[in-house]
Amino acid sequence: MVLEELNLWRRYKRYRATAAVLLIAILFALFRSSTGLVWEDSPNLAANLYFKSSPLNLDTHNLVEYILAQSFSSLSLSGYRPLSTAIAMLGTAYFSSGKSLFLWSLFPGVLIGLTGYVYYRLALYFVESRALSIVAVCLFILSAPFIAASWIVFSGIQTIVPLIIGTVLLVYFSYFDRKLDAIGGVLIVFLLFIGPLFREYTGLGALLIVMFELLRKDKRLAWIVLGCLGLVHAIFPGAILSLFIHGAPHNSIFSMGTLGIQMQKQDVGIEGAHSLLSAIYNKAKFYVLYHMWAQLPSTAWITLIISTLIYTGMVVGNFRVFFTSKNKLLMLLVWAMLSFIPFLWVYAEDVHLLYVLMPLSILVSYMVKLIYDALSRAMLLKVLIFLLLLTAVVSNIFNLIGSYKIVNDINKGDAQVAREIEKAVPKGSIIVSNALSLEDLLLFSNHWFESYWSVSAGIPHPNSYIASERDLSELVKKAQNLGKKVYLLDISQPFLPEKLDYHSMRFVNNGRLNLGQKIPLHTTSVKYPFVDPLQNFLPRRYTTVLFAPDLENDFYHGAAFDGSYFIRQVYAQYDLYEVRSPKVFPKIKVTASSALNSQLTAKDLIYSKNPGWHSERDPRYPQTLTISLNENRLIKSVGFMQQDGYKKRMPNSIVMEASVNGIKWQVIQKVSSICDIDPDVSGWRYINLKSPLEAKYIRIKILSNCGDRELLTLRGLRFR
Repeated sequence: MVLEELNLWRRYKRYRATAAVLLIAILFALFRSSTGLVWEDSPNLAANLYFKSSPLNLDTHNLVEYILAQSFSSLSLSGYRPLSTAIAMLGTAYFSSGKSLFLWSLFPGVLIGLTGYVYYRLALYFVESRALSIVAVCLFILSAPFIAASWIVFSGIQTIVPLIIGTVLLVYFSYFDRKLDAIGGVLIVFLLFIGPLFREYTGLGALLIVMFELLRKDKRLAWIVLGCLGLVHAIFPGAILSLFIHGAPHNSIFSMGTLGIQMQKQDVGIEGAHSLLSAIYNKAKFYVLYHMWAQLPSTAWITLIISTLIYTGMVVGNFRVFFTSKNKLLMLLVWAMLSFIPFLWVYAEDVHLLYVLMPLSILVSYMVKLIYDALSRAMLLKVLIFLLLLTAVVSNIFNLIGSYKIVNDINKGDAQVAREIEKAVPKGSIIVSNALSLEDLLLFSNHWFESYWSVSAGIPHPNSYIASERDLSELVKKAQNLGKKVYLLDISQPFLPEKLDYHSMRFVNNGRLNLGQKIPLHTTSVKYPFVDPLQNFLPRRYTTVLFAPDLENDFYHGAAFDGSYFIRQVYAQYDLYEVRSPKVFPKIKVTASSALNSQLTAKDLIYSKNPGWHSERDPRYPQTLTISLNENRLIKSVGFMQQDGYKKRMPNSIVMEASVNGIKWQVIQKVSSICDIDPDVSGWRYINLKSPLEAKYIRIKILSNCGDRELLTLRGLRFR
């Protein structure tokens, strides 16, 4: 009986991989279809449904021919990625027809299953241990960037890139060990050709072939030539196609799309070798190293560091072992280095570091295998490494749990906000927001409003950017002529200091518009657990994103507000304001009785710009802030924002005075403990006036700060 079962297992061995891929596809489809579409699928769908005279759907005449013609003969905003564009257009047509998310999700589910299988085989090639290969798969497939990217099901399926790179390398290594015939050669040529038509980064596979061949003693010219041709094709993906397809670009990836824009920002100039290298170095974004650390569980990094230190001690004085042509460790290091280096200059968001995790995850398992084999008697060390790896795997499993909770709660929150908007504003109104997720609300409300943005980066309609109060005023005038109203949708959260000036809703904060009362709509607040102990001490700016990657600036994501260990929180508050008139009040002017220097004056306090106002050193009290509103304004409250990280420097005891002419002043309120006022999530401490006051001038006499003897500082001042 046992022999029969063993023979049956061997007979169906060839089908096990297929069954595993299909099972993963079904599980993914069930998982993904439990909630709706996310950014950036949602803006593509909204654009097709609401902004096209002839929306694409599955009944569109000659749909496939139209999609292929459009995708191969034109550039997208991202660059020349015709196959990715074709999938995005097909997905848009599919969902515009109201079809099932579950059925479509089987497609990216199969790709994820194939990626998992190829990655497992690739890890097995290096590690030669099934258990440690599974660990590598868990570190990669369950990583934060992989999970976050997998929520997007048609507008850029990220798993295609590691799938192509992994398959190229797997086929190459089979040839490397002379275990594959000519069919594999055809497959690798095919992948090197179609890869850059999905995304230019797949050219890394061709570059790795060249580098690995150069490391071999018996170098094969044919493979070096093939790798070089593949690399050239990746740099000029439309060159061959331009011979047959009108409109296909023949220029390089460095001059097209978002990569081209980033490369223009990195223009370093050429003034000699030394100055060029210096300029390149100065442009490098070395903070990406911190982001990279966050993508792997810290226990995995500790495992890698311990293993590396032990291995280094083993090979000292015997570096021939390290530099042999078949040394897999050297291959992994070259792969990791080549994967990471580009992001020192073109880093945009954490999801792209997924590609670096491919070699790193295998490297962790490979180093553990080396140590386990070399130190057969070091049982305590083996137990320690086992526990560290187990914690890393469990930590990544919690990524999946947290991501599911976050995305579901964000989508439920968006649905709630959409319902509140339908109640609060007339159909056809205009909404200006600082949130990219405004297009999600557009879908949930079935185009109840028209969308505009106060930010320009990443928005789906560049012409919908409102750059200034004057632009907003013109928009209000046009809306009023059409009988429409304009509203500001403020999505607020404790923005990082470097993000506050740009991503906050500046039209609400600067006091130059005639706004209605704040209408609170909804607060999205999600808490989720994690198990990696060192992540408790990770600075917030490096916290991984477990939801739609492009929305990282819409939501707070970091430590829980209550300070709980092993708990993170995602947060955003939605408030609505009606813009009552197109009138723009003159700029509020703020002057101070003293300033530390000419760069640290009070003139920009109203805009909450870093680093804010600094008084003279060792200030003599009272220090005075005088605010000119330029015309009589109704004031109900005054808000104070401390200089980042310096609560003790902010004003504590004050006397507020008001005047209609700037000559005769009247005391309106005394406050003795601003430091004890709890700030809101954005960091503002508000003092509500005992009764609303109409004034043209406000004077704030500061009698003391919160304890710092050397400086009195303030980042922001706000009147409501």
